[in-house]
Amino acid sequence: MTEDQHEIVIEKDSAARGFYISLRHGVGACWPRLVVADKGHSPVFCEDEQKSLCLICVGHLYASRAKSFVVKESLALLAEAYGRTGLDGVRLEIDGGMFALFIIDKANNKLLAIADFLSCMPLYCKSGEKETLIGINQFDLADGESPTDLACAEYLTYGYLPFHQSLFAEVKRIGPGQSITLPLNKPGRLEISQENYPTYPDPEQRLTDESQAIDYLDALFTDYFARLGDESIAAGLSGGYDSRLIAAYCREKSLRLCTYDSPDTQEAMVARRVAVTLGLQTEVFQVAANSPCRFAEDFLYGTGTGDSLESSHMYAILETLTRNNPAYIIDGHIGDVVLGGGFYYKLKRRNEPLYKIILGLDRYQTPRLPGSTYLERLATGYGRKISALPTHWVEAIEVREKQHLTDLVKRLQKHCPTDADMIEMLLHRFRGALLTSGGPVSFMRRADTLCPFYDRKIFTACMGVAKMLRAGDRLYNAFYRRRFPELARIPKENTGGFAAQNLVAYRLTHLKNAVYRKLVNRMPEWLRKDGKAGGDIDSFIGQYVDNAENQAFFQEVFSQTKEQFARCGFQTIASFPPDNEQKILLLRMASLAFLLSGPIVQK
Repeated sequence: MTEDQHEIVIEKDSAARGFYISLRHGVGACWPRLVVADKGHSPVFCEDEQKSLCLICVGHLYASRAKSFVVKESLALLAEAYGRTGLDGVRLEIDGGMFALFIIDKANNKLLAIADFLSCMPLYCKSGEKETLIGINQFDLADGESPTDLACAEYLTYGYLPFHQSLFAEVKRIGPGQSITLPLNKPGRLEISQENYPTYPDPEQRLTDESQAIDYLDALFTDYFARLGDESIAAGLSGGYDSRLIAAYCREKSLRLCTYDSPDTQEAMVARRVAVTLGLQTEVFQVAANSPCRFAEDFLYGTGTGDSLESSHMYAILETLTRNNPAYIIDGHIGDVVLGGGFYYKLKRRNEPLYKIILGLDRYQTPRLPGSTYLERLATGYGRKISALPTHWVEAIEVREKQHLTDLVKRLQKHCPTDADMIEMLLHRFRGALLTSGGPVSFMRRADTLCPFYDRKIFTACMGVAKMLRAGDRLYNAFYRRRFPELARIPKENTGGFAAQNLVAYRLTHLKNAVYRKLVNRMPEWLRKDGKAGGDIDSFIGQYVDNAENQAFFQEVFSQTKEQFARCGFQTIASFPPDNEQKILLLRMASLAFLLSGPIVQK
């Protein structure tokens, strides 16, 4: 394959962590070199008959006219759409998925790249003096560049990067609605469009009729799951509403369920009850204490944004889900925000009196607030923040987060008419889009992963439902009472309430359990048994840090990055600490060290 033949070079690289495209700068046409990691995400290719157009998908997508979830079918339809109306036609044709899509247009001598509408699948670019790189893993594009000190501090503070685009100053991440355009004959002239977020309709135009909302959403969910045939599928089943919705719609299909047993919650008990009620079974398994070192390869190659090993239970779930090689994994990620009205937990008692919330009189129509006010209210909305770093780093991170969040709120103003809209979109941006890498996106390295709540039609429909209907599971409960009444008396694990309760009873139950958890958290640790809820992972963190195999693994990666940490002013933790925040910091330092050092020999 040569440049004169105008052919695309595809090669495998054992040192790569993901898929990336390289274009060397020079005179005349520069045909891209496509690099596929041996152990990373597997791209899907589609080329037209004239070999003038090539589409490459990393992750999973599906077109609106596609009859199935098979990526190749959708890519062929997207190629047709591109031929008719260009990139705008491609965007309109895509119905959903978490993906990075690359379009090599030989006829017009250009390369285009986009990500899904919330930018869940990481997409990075870097343009240097001699080469332009575009790919899904920031470490492939760094090319010897050292991470910035402040980005490392932010990672250790949150367990991922909510504000920095990457760990590296020259590696940029593509945001929601953005696209990359690169002329193949001038590969140094990379253009990136402006961010473009989904827009909420005006409050007075939103759906307020509960029955109409249920009928509309039920039709959309039915159409979504109808794309599945008789292929094998797998899904995790927790104690929450999102996963049981998936199980209910797929009970007649070839579905396999699994549940991890969190010792401090009732997740497994609730999940078993859901499964039995639906005529199914769920495999309950224990998360191994050595999960961080055991699943280090999944973490290294599956996580493009750099999430932390503190979430290693996700890879234990992945191992169980893929045991029988399913065609698809289905995940309910961020359904609690998209349909369940998770914004409510960031707003309660802020602009609605408690009695109105309990009685269901909350309306959530307060206008947007100044950007700085969202800092405090989202303190837990973009990851678990710890303050165990030296004071000067804590202060630097606070300055960075204030600047970034204020700028983001300004960009979102035209999309979010109300305060509740703004909170919800910020949750999508941080909790949804950025933290997805540790869940569904990393799952795609092993199997195509679907998420109904990232379906464009379902997502848009939920945005068009009045906040008063969605707040605090109000619509979700009504949906279960009407569509799946057999599940309506099974409690939601983290609230303790169940759909068959009336609104006041459900919210009083939630309030009682929330107060109870706060009281329990103030008790000595030895008195906290069964006091946590909602998939709390603190018990896993203690097991991870105390495990001898993990400790040896951590020491090995620390030994390879000791000088680099010292240059950044960070001291690696010599002993294994008893304090929970210090344990989290240790896991994040080990995660960062491993990401920076790359593959090491596992004992």
